[in-house]
Amino acid sequence: MRLLTLAGLIMVATVLPGFARAEITFEGSLDGPTVGSDSPATGEATLVLNDDQTEVAFTITYSNLVGDEIAAHLHSAPPGTFGPIVFELPLGTPKNGVWEIPAQRVQSLLDGHIYVVIHSDAYPAGEIAGWVSAIEVPVDPTAWTGVRNLFHEETR
Repeated sequence: MRLLTLAGLIMVATVLPGFARAEITFEGSLDGPTVGSDSPATGEATLVLNDDQTEVAFTITYSNLVGDEIAAHLHSAPPGTFGPIVFELPLGTPKNGVWEIPAQRVQSLLDGHIYVVIHSDAYPAGEIAGWVSAIEVPVDPTAWTGVRNLFHEETR
């Protein structure tokens, strides 16, 4: 009976989209002081690294830019320092897309060394910016890990 139950759980876990996920979510707030501007603009960034660690889905929004947006990028450097551009972002808000992250940038993302900069004609060096860092997402008890742990408890 337990084998049949486990087989059913495996089938459910593989059929339901997003059921068995090991993605890592990163979030960050964007503001002017981060890049030394006095802009009242603010924004938010959410990046999700897939379980294969090959793609990062992003959603980035902002409001109240003083100038017109002229460029937006992901950069790599530890918090409080500035580094090179690693990915060009589309103009406008919201910014939704996927970054095919190079293997050598995955550790930078995991270490919190990726940040967003929104450039405007009023602040060409950057109107708002912010580092993203991993957030802890509560494990849904119906996620595969939870199901596996429940089954593992039964067999002890």
